[in-house]
Amino acid sequence: MESKTLELGKGWYAEVVWDSDVGCVRDNNEDSAGVYWGGPDRGYLLVVADGMGGAAAGEVASQLALETLSNHFLLSFSDGSSRELLNEGIQEANKVIFERAAANTQQKGMGTTCTALIVLNKEVSLAHVGDSRAYMLNGSKLKQLTLDHTLATELEKKGGNRAIPKEAHNILTRCLGISEEVHVDLNPNPIVPQAAQTLILCSDGLTGMVGDDAIAEVLQADSIEYACGNLVSMAREAGGLDNITVMVVRFYEGTAPTE
Repeated sequence: MESKTLELGKGWYAEVVWDSDVGCVRDNNEDSAGVYWGGPDRGYLLVVADGMGGAAAGEVASQLALETLSNHFLLSFSDGSSRELLNEGIQEANKVIFERAAANTQQKGMGTTCTALIVLNKEVSLAHVGDSRAYMLNGSKLKQLTLDHTLATELEKKGGNRAIPKEAHNILTRCLGISEEVHVDLNPNPIVPQAAQTLILCSDGLTGMVGDDAIAEVLQADSIEYACGNLVSMAREAGGLDNITVMVVRFYEGTAPTE
């Protein structure tokens, strides 16, 4: 488990805790997660990516997503908004993964989800491709901030009374690396969290095993370290069929504690 304090200025800070676990079935962990400080003009980048592809190619894809997106965030000369930085970085990551897969037959078809946010001052900008999720806890209510890019979501949009096959939830309709271009979902307006509000990024290794009500209950704990560890344990106890990555962010008003 890793942790970091985000100094947001203007009397605000946030605590971040994240962990990634291989689960109970998979041989290797194809999830990746990271937190990056871009300076006072860019703030903090938080990313969760869930890779897919045989021969450990999913692990390569998710790590390439983090590496490319964070490098763009940290090193590019772009003077765009946080929203534009996220879009540019994810588009660049998609291109890098697609070209790497095309050049290496063992990595052909690899891809990854990517759910990322930038916290600048007190504003949160969110970008998303795939079925890794972002949630905000408001009191005891958990609100999903992202839309799963899966076949199940597409079938739900079409409506009707027919049952949606369980496997449809595992079929992605959008991810990084599968085609030359990708459409990135971007929040139209920044999120402005309140004091003590909690935000979570996670791979479907959590949400496929643990329901939203149970996640909401755990996130109300005083300790986000406890919440993060408990969510990973709950996913494992439910079967741990996939890799499990959880990143918990809690916002505070006041001065950040010294480490």
